[in-house]
Amino acid sequence: MDNNSEHEDDLAADIIGEGTYEAARPLKKAFLPWHRPRKQYVRERQWIFHIRRALKEFKKIDDEPLRYLGLPGVDLLDLRYIHERVCEEKKLPLLFLGFNTCNPHTDAGAELNISLTEVRALPQVVKDSDVIGADFRQIGVLTSKAYQYAKKTGPYDVVNLDLCDCFAAESPDKLDTTHYDAMKGLITFQGRRAEPWLLFLTTRGGSGDVHPGVLSKLANKYKANLEQCAEFRTASNEHLKIDSIADVDAALQAPRGEVDVFLTALCKWLLGEALANMPPTTVQLLGVLEYQVNERAKTPDLFSIALKFAPGNYVPPDALGLARPAGKKPTECEHAPALVPGIALRKDVDATLSGDPNLHEEMSVGMESLLVQARYDGKAFRAWVAEGCPVHQF
Repeated sequence: MDNNSEHEDDLAADIIGEGTYEAARPLKKAFLPWHRPRKQYVRERQWIFHIRRALKEFKKIDDEPLRYLGLPGVDLLDLRYIHERVCEEKKLPLLFLGFNTCNPHTDAGAELNISLTEVRALPQVVKDSDVIGADFRQIGVLTSKAYQYAKKTGPYDVVNLDLCDCFAAESPDKLDTTHYDAMKGLITFQGRRAEPWLLFLTTRGGSGDVHPGVLSKLANKYKANLEQCAEFRTASNEHLKIDSIADVDAALQAPRGEVDVFLTALCKWLLGEALANMPPTTVQLLGVLEYQVNERAKTPDLFSIALKFAPGNYVPPDALGLARPAGKKPTECEHAPALVPGIALRKDVDATLSGDPNLHEEMSVGMESLLVQARYDGKAFRAWVAEGCPVHQF
């Protein structure tokens, strides 16, 4: 950006990527945690797999684009890969809105500017696609820049909230806007859709990651559901060995048990918010991948959750009782039990790749190809992977 960008109007000033670059830069060799092959596994085996599978349900006609909202890093790796593996292969336009709050006057801002120029030049990318500097957490605030941009390009087929920290790390009452506000606002905003949509949520969730007050609220919700919904209690007992309030308390004392309670209650909260839409929206858990980020963690502590939201056809009666309701109103008790098996059967990506050298090589090659597109040194990446992706190089 030029030095006068701060004098442009507020809305335009939030756009990242106005401008061009001239001189080639040296290939980058500083590799980051999310450059490990396991991230490529998540990208390929979860995100791309479910997007491709859902294309028929998105009901795209003529030149209607795939609409995508995400939180991309400065290299825009996910956008590059979705373009390559979905949009270019299917000849499907891609319209995206990204949120990245890096300072445009730093090296990171310069990298983002270059990446956005590159990605916008890809053949299937709609030129109105943007990465903006607004805070994603304000998307539920109708007067915010985040909402104003989302209103222009949404609702979305795919929402990818790839967080570096824990979705539930914040106290609900300590910030002006939180992840909880953003998610509630997003689910309400997406309620405008007539077709299903996908949510990918990446969150930390190990011991100590979740705010204690939030974990308590989620645990209480779990306990209440055990008492109020026999079907949920049966599923919880069968898959998680949690059958009572005492079992919930005991689970919270063990690392894996705490994760079981957190992920299940979080998905149930999302279901409850979706059912509050009109018409109500149901939620299906498509799968959960996990791996370990904190070296001191006793179990995997980062989770990539894939969910499908499907709007229903229920119409409630009117206030005067003149019009009859249409369809059946879905309930949380009806849909929550189906969430539990996917939580219990989450897949450990580290174990999967370490047990299959060919698969590890496939993901390494895919990650290298993607990084080379973003001006990284492929030879240096291969050497880094051969060394085991050492922490000291992060």
